[in-house]
Amino acid sequence: MIYLNLSLALVILVLVVCLVLYIRHTRKKQKCLCDKLQQSQEKIDALYRENLFLKYQGKEYTVASDYEAKLLGTPPIFEFIKKKYRPVVRFDGTLENWQLALVGAEIYVEDYIGDEDARLVVERCVNRISAEVFDDFLIQLREGFLD
Repeated sequence: MIYLNLSLALVILVLVVCLVLYIRHTRKKQKCLCDKLQQSQEKIDALYRENLFLKYQGKEYTVASDYEAKLLGTPPIFEFIKKKYRPVVRFDGTLENWQLALVGAEIYVEDYIGDEDARLVVERCVNRISAEVFDDFLIQLREGFLD
């Protein structure tokens, strides 16, 4: 009976050790894959920035998504009283030393086309503000409107 309990305990111990080793191997593999994924995402981001620069060099560009706003380091796209404020930037410089300047913001509103059952949402630009006005507006939003 003692030999049976001892052998059962050894089997359980071996199984626990194997399970721990398997979990450690899996965690290492997961960490390696996460690192490769992060490196790939950084390469994609760099190529996306470079593509935007080459496509809009010397031109103005309206930031289309929060991903682009984060990627370019511009103020985020935000919605205030049913209006969307999208930053407008200008790409200048050379490929090795490119610069990004905030030009202002375009204000978009949503329009609906069609009836209630098959409604299509379309955004259209209704106004454009300068960088100074946009900065003042962002400061007021952060600090609260005092007027």
